[in-house]
Amino acid sequence: MKNILMLISTLLVTSCANNNIEAEFIEIKNKIARFDVVNNSNKDISKITLEIRFLDSSDNLLLVDTLDYQMGNDYRNEKLPFLKANDKTFIVQSAPDNCLKADIKILEIENIK
Repeated sequence: MKNILMLISTLLVTSCANNNIEAEFIEIKNKIARFDVVNNSNKDISKITLEIRFLDSSDNLLLVDTLDYQMGNDYRNEKLPFLKANDKTFIVQSAPDNCLKADIKILEIENIK
């Protein structure tokens, strides 16, 4: 049983990392879920697409939400980075009723060229 739990934990951690980019659930407080996003690469991220799965105390799925985060363009019409190389940020999302935890997965990353 311990081996199965360790395998599941490893898969969850691995599924939240993509190209040296990590996304991690931190907490839910006052129905607001907080997630950290860390860019351990040497490339700026212009856009990131994330999937968040909100769960109740029995790990039943309450809601799946797919989100895109990106910045606009500067005055020269060049893309601004959502997250610079070797930097970190956090995002928040409203959690549904009875939600006690969440999983986050990186679906897609676009780097600034």
